[in-house]
This record gives sequence, C-alpha cells and structure tokens, in this order.
Amino acid sequence: MSLIGCNKESINQDKTFTGTLVKQGICLNYVIQVNDSDFPQELIEKSWTDEFSNIEYKNVFALESVCDFSEDITEGSSFEFIIDNKKENKCTVCLAYTPVPNKYISITVTNINSWAVGDIVEFITGEQAYIKSVDVDNSRFTVARAWNGTTAA
Repeated sequence: MSLIGCNKESINQDKTFTGTLVKQGICLNYVIQVNDSDFPQELIEKSWTDEFSNIEYKNVFALESVCDFSEDITEGSSFEFIIDNKKENKCTVCLAYTPVPNKYISITVTNINSWAVGDIVEFITGEQAYIKSVDVDNSRFTVARAWNGTTAA
C-alpha cells in the first residue's frame, strides 16, 4: 500500500496567506476559507458541506490552533496568516460538537498593515469583497462580500 501526501512540517511557514473565518462554531470549532490559489491544496478540503446548515464551502480547513486565535476575528472577517505547525495547544476547550472539515491546520494571524479601507480582495472562487474597516492592532479587517455583483462559484 502506498500513501501519497504532504508532510505539514515541510510546508513553507514564512509564506503569508489570506483567509476568511466562514464559520464560527461553538467551542472554537472554526472553519477558515483560504483565499489564495497558491495555498497547498493537499492541506484543505476543496469542497465541504456543513451537515447542520447544508451550506457548501470551498477551499476550507478547520482551525487547529484555537488557543491563541484572536477573539476579535469574527465570522465574515478576513485576515492574513502563516501556517504554523510548531504551536502547541495548551488551553481548555469544551467538547460540544459543531461540524468542521476533516483537515486541520495550525496558523498564526499576521499583521494586516498592507490592507486599507477601500481595497478589494478577490477570492480564488472569483468572488470579490470590499474592505470596510481595518483594525491593525488586532490584525483584522471586515469585508462586504459579493462586491461588484460577484458571488462564490
């Protein structure tokens, strides 16, 4: 039997990616959508359907590094991050169930100084989002999705 896959430790941990918190479930069961086409595809679910809401999400993963994920990042917020597989989760998290993808990634949210109000973010699905506010202190920005009449494919 041969297994083909990716060793998470071999991923470039200096590359910055953009993500959107698309589901903020109970007990830090968070789902993040990747907005970059050059993100390692083997680390994400290309398509995942939430069994509770029946909503289909594209290019998503479950947040593994829940202990230091900013409380200021809320559902719908976009942010920059790096893959950070050297973290240890040393916090208490409740075990209430919320569906999340099977693939988990540990990340660190990075500074968002490169973004400004009025910038347009384009997701790999072709959907665009308008940046409505930027909170540099908390590494967070808020967007209006479906900008310019675009929607996720």
